[in-house]
Amino acid sequence: MYKNYVYFNKEKSIEKYEQKMFGNSIFSNMIKVNKGKNEEIYKNNEILICISKRIVSFLIYDEYNIKMIKAVETLNK
Repeated sequence: MYKNYVYFNKEKSIEKYEQKMFGNSIFSNMIKVNKGKNEEIYKNNEILICISKRIVSFLIYDEYNIKMIKAVETLNK
């Protein structure tokens, strides 16, 4: 089953949040799927991430993937 997390983008910028996200090695193998005017979407085989100016959404494909859940929670503290 899936696990979905939605956070406010404290950086208030897509580019700044991307830099923060790619600083963590667990998110280094992300592929950019779509780039729009207001949001960017990244994915790999474990997670789908949608970054907008105000909200960041994480969809983890396996709800028992503790490594990815911890990485998402620490990224957004």
